[in-house]
Order: sequence, then structure tokens, then C-alpha cells
Amino acid sequence: MSDEPIRAELEKLYQQRVQMKSTLEQIRAARGELARIVDHHPLKAQGRPPNPRRS
Repeated sequence: MSDEPIRAELEKLYQQRVQMKSTLEQIRAARGELARIVDHHPLKAQGRPPNPRRS
């Protein structure tokens, strides 16, 4: 019995994991950038209360 199908499946899963980690890092970076933009938005500077639907 060959280990090749198992190795191929593990390699595929590993590649998916690498891709998901990369995507997660991109999402985290985008969220950080979005937070910076929101923090400097004029409505935030006016002290407008947060939208209750977003909290």
C-alpha cells in the first residue's frame, strides 16, 4: 500500500492552510486600515454616537 495518496492529500491541505493564513493576514491588515480611516472620519470627530446596529 502506497503512502502517495495520503501525502498528496496532506500537501493539498497544507497548501490550503497556507492560503488561509495569508488571507487572514490580509483581512487583519484591511481591518486595521479601516479602523484608522474611521478614527479620522469627520463624523467621529464631531462626537457622533456609534450606530447601535454596528455595536
